[in-house]
Amino acid sequence: MDLLERFLEILADHPAPVSRKLEAFGLLNAMTAMFVQNELAATASSAARRTACLRHVAAVGTRPRVAAALTAAPPPDAVGADPFDAAIGRVLNGLLG
Repeated sequence: MDLLERFLEILADHPAPVSRKLEAFGLLNAMTAMFVQNELAATASSAARRTACLRHVAAVGTRPRVAAALTAAPPPDAVGADPFDAAIGRVLNGLLG
């Protein structure tokens, strides 16, 4: 409850309705849990398998949009950025405006 209270305190002056703020809090918690679970489950061999699978999909050519997404250069602001911080910022901006 302290975390929710602090979250709402931080957003007190934001014009979004309180229902959107509560949605944002729920999604923030869910995304945090997903990132943590992924990090805890990650091993070198599982990462290597996922990488090999993605490379195979890109090379076969049956998924051109996947191949294009995997070979696209990252946006300049994403280089060196923490993917969690960047994703959370975009989600909150999208939800709260």
